[in-house]
Amino acid sequence: MPLIAALIAAASPVDGVRAADIELLNVSYDPTRELYKEVNRAFAAKWRA
Repeated sequence: MPLIAALIAAASPVDGVRAADIELLNVSYDPTRELYKEVNRAFAAKWRA
């Protein structure tokens, strides 16, 4: 049990970073939307052939 407590303490941030200090960015699939639209069309054409 002391080993687990030591690992948790070692993994904890020591610089005082709070959740309010961190800004998460929303990652979206939008940059690949056009690519996959083209890939899907090409795949469907080959699949039907």
